[in-house]
Amino acid sequence: MTLFNSEAYGSFTAGILVDWNHEKRVNKLHKLMKKDFKKHIKGIDISNNRINTFVVSSVSFKKDISKDQRKELELQLHKRFERYSKELFNTYRNNSDHFENEKVYTETFKSYDIEYMNSLMNENRTRAINNVETMIEHLIGNAFVCIWDLHHNESSKIILKDRVIKIPNGDKNNHFEITSIIDELIITNFGLNFLPFSDNLIHNMDLLCIEYMEFLDKFDNKVDKRILPMLRNFIGVLSGLQENIKLFRRQLSRVIDILQSTMNEFSNVYSNDLKTWIENDVEGLSNFSTEKLNRLDNKLVGLKEKLRAIVKNNYEKSTDIVFLTEFFKKTILLKAEVGALILWIHRFEDIPSFTTMDSGIAFERVEKEIYTPIYNEAILETNKLFKMYRRGNSSVYVLRGVDMKIDKGEFVVIRGPSGSGKTTLLNLLSGLDDADRGAVFFNNENLLAMKDSRRTRIRRDHYGFIFQNYALIPHLTAYENTRLPLDLSGLSKELQSGILDLLKDVGIGEYANNRPALLSGGQMQRLGIARALIAKPDVIFADEPTGDLDIETAVRIMDLLKKYHEETGITIVLVTHNKDFVRYGDREIYIKDGQIIKN
Repeated sequence: MTLFNSEAYGSFTAGILVDWNHEKRVNKLHKLMKKDFKKHIKGIDISNNRINTFVVSSVSFKKDISKDQRKELELQLHKRFERYSKELFNTYRNNSDHFENEKVYTETFKSYDIEYMNSLMNENRTRAINNVETMIEHLIGNAFVCIWDLHHNESSKIILKDRVIKIPNGDKNNHFEITSIIDELIITNFGLNFLPFSDNLIHNMDLLCIEYMEFLDKFDNKVDKRILPMLRNFIGVLSGLQENIKLFRRQLSRVIDILQSTMNEFSNVYSNDLKTWIENDVEGLSNFSTEKLNRLDNKLVGLKEKLRAIVKNNYEKSTDIVFLTEFFKKTILLKAEVGALILWIHRFEDIPSFTTMDSGIAFERVEKEIYTPIYNEAILETNKLFKMYRRGNSSVYVLRGVDMKIDKGEFVVIRGPSGSGKTTLLNLLSGLDDADRGAVFFNNENLLAMKDSRRTRIRRDHYGFIFQNYALIPHLTAYENTRLPLDLSGLSKELQSGILDLLKDVGIGEYANNRPALLSGGQMQRLGIARALIAKPDVIFADEPTGDLDIETAVRIMDLLKKYHEETGITIVLVTHNKDFVRYGDREIYIKDGQIIKN
């Protein structure tokens, strides 16, 4: 897909690591970049896209740009990025709100008349913070990618901090749109700094934990009451790091996964320079193991157990002030490094939400894109379906380019882990939500291109819904809840006459005059099924219909759905996380991380 004016001579794209907590500074940077684009290359169609912890700016140009002009723009942007990273570093350095209240430590040191420990604690904290913030400044200053995508004879170029990667252009009809891999490029270049820095921090923390544990082994397990509040606080500090390690593990795993997919994507690009970059710099990082992080987590567990054992023992007044002084030194050193590591983790908390797409840009906003159904026999079909949500300072891609079809009369089970996007997909298929990009076809009509009134009529006349939370009207009886879709649609009395028979079929005929409050969970869900079936819809959408039920009742509900599917040939789209329920369907669609893995 071409992102730029087809008449353009070429395009320039820059991907930069930013901190959205300081959005005004990001917006200022973008304005300056736009100014540079216009000054140096007379750029047109300037765009700015936000993707998690990165911003990508793009510009087209209609005439040839000389090497000197390109060089001037690159140098100017490098200066902008360096200045931006230094400004962020100064902001971070002036922010002292990184650590918990340390009053319990200062009071402990005061009780032993060794208050100079306070200055030592401040020195360790400052050193640890500066070390990490210097790493962050270096990473921000290096984690940018510039691309010259030239549509004529000259090679396209990827510009990194320390190298230029040439991408030879083929003939005009086979031109490779190098900007289509910008998302892979920026996270790969980021990973080249992020993973080694992370490995270094994990390694240093591991050594400190070993040293601290060896020192604790010298304790005689009889400690002064005065240090107990500090010890309890420190146990909490270690627990805080353990919680952050969960996020750290996801950060590392996400970067590694993308590096591996990047190598697959780049294998289709003919370039000796790119191949050399992958072989020399990227391949080793794609094998980066999180095992060191797991070992560190185990050490933290051991440290906490040892500290708890010391806290529980009998208390005696300590006279070995030399020993205690050394203990305090090691504790505040480890505490400072824990705080710095947590700071590092939080600076990149959006990375697990970063997404890439094979042969496409995950964040692109495409206007006037034409979608047409491929499978005329399908009752439901999706095309390039994207759905994004804002989460704090990041963009979370819940669905990432979903293509799928469901034939008339199928019983399809959509399954996946929590947060995989299955409910979002169901909401888009049923017209309850809008996508950021793509199409949803019902009988070859694009739901997402319809007016709301037209889409509402389709939901009313052709769809039935079964919800996990039942969504019943509490002041209406079972009979009235079932009749409600018919009343809203103005459907025939013939259908209304079948309500009692339908309630009997689902096993709650005797409760027709009961309100939902007098029904059990299983009975309410049976009522929900009756309400969904009464108007004889073309499609039933069931979102975790057994989620709130015990397994025995859940099986009965699934048996009931299967029975109606076999008897009526109705199309059923069911979302569940339970793999045991896959057997009820004709086919399973397995979704993970917003993409279909099995279809």
